[in-house]
Amino acid sequence: MDNKFSEIGTSCKDFRVDGELGRGSYGTVFKVVSLKDKKVYVMKKINMKHMKLKNQQNALKEVQILKNLMHIHVI
Repeated sequence: MDNKFSEIGTSCKDFRVDGELGRGSYGTVFKVVSLKDKKVYVMKKINMKHMKLKNQQNALKEVQILKNLMHIHVI
């Protein structure tokens, strides 16, 4: 795991949820604070339990694309 991420947090338990920012068809976006570096971030949570297989695959593709981005606003 890249040092950049371990300094911010590597799982949901590394963040405190400060509120909901919005909802969409597949997920909810939250304002969160890293318990490690105390900075504010945005976290998108997607509940895949009730999604059709095609939508689950699309959600996983989104995660894979975001994972490979090198941008200061995407972790």
